[in-house]
Amino acid sequence: SGSGITSAGNTVDFPIGYSSIVVTLSPIDDTNLEGSQTATMALVDGADYNLSTAAATISIADNEGPPTISFSSATASTKEGTTGTYTVTRSTNLGTPTTVYIARSTVTGTGIATYGATAPGDYTISPGSGTPFSVTISGGATTATFTLTATDDTAQEPTETATFTIQVNAGYVVGATPTLT
Repeated sequence: SGSGITSAGNTVDFPIGYSSIVVTLSPIDDTNLEGSQTATMALVDGADYNLSTAAATISIADNEGPPTISFSSATASTKEGTTGTYTVTRSTNLGTPTTVYIARSTVTGTGIATYGATAPGDYTISPGSGTPFSVTISGGATTATFTLTATDDTAQEPTETATFTIQVNAGYVVGATPTLT
């Protein structure tokens, strides 16, 4: 037995006249994305019989597929000197966490926000500072957030744009709203 599996019991009695018997193995359906698992049923020689096969192994396929990850909105805004909170959503409430990787724009130019807390930086993000940075959607949850704090400076500048893109990863499928501007 193992995680997600119940035992059918420790003893199987063969009625008189039977040469075989069916033992049922019932996997427990959970919300964990865990891939295939195996269960092995072992038999032990007894005083009244000998075994030709002492064990059988069965593969149990996981029925949870990878979740779809999106931003809750494609656009958002934050004013200088304030912090905005942005939401990443998961299509399925899994019992296990999902780490989502998000790239921030590294392009510079007029009207494009520059990452960094000091000049010429226009914003910082939390958690993380790299590109990509990551947020983790906890087991049992469907969302996680990150914050963008816009640097309050005295420079006269046009409205600036920061772009975030959910990165492709084997642990999830990128959904219909992969970019936040």
